[in-house]
Amino acid sequence: MPTKTKHKLARLTKVLIFDEALLQIVKLFFDTFLASYFYQVSPQSIFQLALYGFVSYLSTIIIVVILRNFIKRCSKVWLYRLGVLIQLAFTLFVIIMGEHIVDHVVLLGVLYGIRGATNGFIANLFIAALIPKKERPSYYGYSAAILGIANLLFPLIFGAYITVTSFQDAAIAVVFVSGLRLINSFFIKDPPRERRKFNLAAFTKVFRHDRQLRRLMLIEFLKGINLYGVMGLLATLLIVMHSANDLALGGWVSAFYVGNVIAMFIFARKYRRKYKTPAMVALLILTTLGSLAILLDFNLITIIIYNVSYYIGARLIEYITNIDVHDRAARKDFYPEHLMEFYTVREFLISSGRLIGYGALMAAAVFANNNLLATNLLFAFVSATLIIAIILSITLHRR
Repeated sequence: MPTKTKHKLARLTKVLIFDEALLQIVKLFFDTFLASYFYQVSPQSIFQLALYGFVSYLSTIIIVVILRNFIKRCSKVWLYRLGVLIQLAFTLFVIIMGEHIVDHVVLLGVLYGIRGATNGFIANLFIAALIPKKERPSYYGYSAAILGIANLLFPLIFGAYITVTSFQDAAIAVVFVSGLRLINSFFIKDPPRERRKFNLAAFTKVFRHDRQLRRLMLIEFLKGINLYGVMGLLATLLIVMHSANDLALGGWVSAFYVGNVIAMFIFARKYRRKYKTPAMVALLILTTLGSLAILLDFNLITIIIYNVSYYIGARLIEYITNIDVHDRAARKDFYPEHLMEFYTVREFLISSGRLIGYGALMAAAVFANNNLLATNLLFAFVSATLIIAIILSITLHRR
């Protein structure tokens, strides 16, 4: 696509953009429509959904910590391919279990957690190690726009599949997408291998004396509670509970992605790091309005406002803050010697935040007689952590 700078993205950046788009399509199935399927099988399944998320992210951090030395020294690309194969195993498990999937949420969570440790975690290492600094905003913008276009179509397709043929048939489409990811992985360059052992003490030494780094990691912890945690599930459940059927669900999600695609193309073409503060202030206002709307009244209009703030505002917040993360990780005091330590600590903090968020979701499901979305307390908690994260990000580079 033409840009004012006429800069052409590197081939490897394009490969990773394509991979990210495919991954997000798969995650759409794992998150949005898996939640819908759980709710179809049993409207009282919110606790099981929360338990699934809790177990999956607990499994991710346990595996990353246990295998930290192996991950640091091994071939990242081959480990990444293993993660894609585990993703296939996850999907096949869903197909085989069918309606009984709600009885196996712990095993489902463990499988998804292993996929996260071998796939999602490694993807972050690729971004810092393989994508040039000047291309990271374009990477996030274009990958989000491409997957947004795909998500305009896939919710409708998945929704129709769930209604007309079955959820398991929709999973077969995900098997095909996973196969494309496996093929695409052979075009990804393997980052240089590290021969040193995992050295948390060296990272801690920098961490103690770097106020900006501490604030950056606090933001990531808060994102674990909201953006990387229960916020997406809450947005999905809001739509699910007000959709007549899964085809309607697909239509709603597609409608929200129209705005998402427009916003992401603008972000890819126009965003520069110097625009961060005004952009984050605008997103702070949008997020606050979305949160207040759903807290003041629970109806179709406020659900739409909340989802607009999620599919556009929250996604932009995620990408802008992620650029800060990968820029910091690629600096000379970390890269390449302590890149693994940086992302392990980040993953630990994000997963800790996720566990808090999903723990709150389980508690709400139990103490509110499973009428999770009737309580404003969880929405207020999640929204407050996001607002704090935005404010911290705005002031990140100030002394």
